[in-house]
Amino acid sequence: MDISGISVERGSIDATLLGLKGVEKTMKEALRVVCDAAAKKMETWAKENHPWQNRTGNAEQKLHGEGYWENDTNLTCAVMHCVDYGVWLELAHAKRFAVLEDAIESHKDELLAQYKKIVGD
Repeated sequence: MDISGISVERGSIDATLLGLKGVEKTMKEALRVVCDAAAKKMETWAKENHPWQNRTGNAEQKLHGEGYWENDTNLTCAVMHCVDYGVWLELAHAKRFAVLEDAIESHKDELLAQYKKIVGD
């Protein structure tokens, strides 16, 4: 290809595109790692700050944080209950025993700052 005196070989274009795919893969993995680390921090925060009194300890022990790609375009950073009554802790009794929303709120700014470091503003 020749544009106003600049010559580029087809092979170098292909190599550049291949290199960009490698950058995309590396960036997506970096985003997943940052998201997973933030989710684990949210999990720890929830375990240390839940408002309920432990009886069996199951609700606390089974709080779980994880970052993962749902598909090629959706990255999820989640903190969740892994007990069947977790939904009641979050929604019943005027949300008096809820912890997940506060766990997310306490770490969202840090997560967004890390995200911006990777992808830019």
